[in-house]
Amino acid sequence: MNVYALKYWSVDLNEDKRRIDYPILASESTLGYFSSIKLARSAIKASLQEWITDAHHFRIETIVLDKPYGDCDEGTTIYNNKGNFIGQIDPEEIPFLGVPSEACRYKKGDFVEFIYNDKLQLGVIYSQPPSPEQLPFDLDQSDNCYLVNFDLDNHAHIPEALLFKLSYPLQDFHKEVLLKRL
Repeated sequence: MNVYALKYWSVDLNEDKRRIDYPILASESTLGYFSSIKLARSAIKASLQEWITDAHHFRIETIVLDKPYGDCDEGTTIYNNKGNFIGQIDPEEIPFLGVPSEACRYKKGDFVEFIYNDKLQLGVIYSQPPSPEQLPFDLDQSDNCYLVNFDLDNHAHIPEALLFKLSYPLQDFHKEVLLKRL
């Protein structure tokens, strides 16, 4: 039996949404626990119509009951701030067989935003997940990530489903700094 935990990330914006300074504080809230993924998806739509105005994205975590901690993750489904499906993050133990470059949503040099350490970060794609030809040995889902450079000297390994197109205009300063990191 599964339980579906519905959560959403919101961001703390200043009053002038034309000038956004990354990183932006973000927080996760739990909207509820549901007996089916269909009910959880319906709750996304209802919450957007009724009261949620600051969502960055939603996630539905599939939790298996009656299993020891660590064996209960069955994956996470990600939806954008309008409730549209973005992607799935599979459990780590599922083998990763590579992703052809042409199947990747983002390419080297694309600007993206993502949540990292409770902040909405601006980043630039440095590399895509390994393609099937690049696999030197068995990999798991933790290897199914993009390498994203951000700030002056940081990087993160982020699954495609947790990368988003920019919500706000890109400032020239940010663009200049990140393009130097390629």
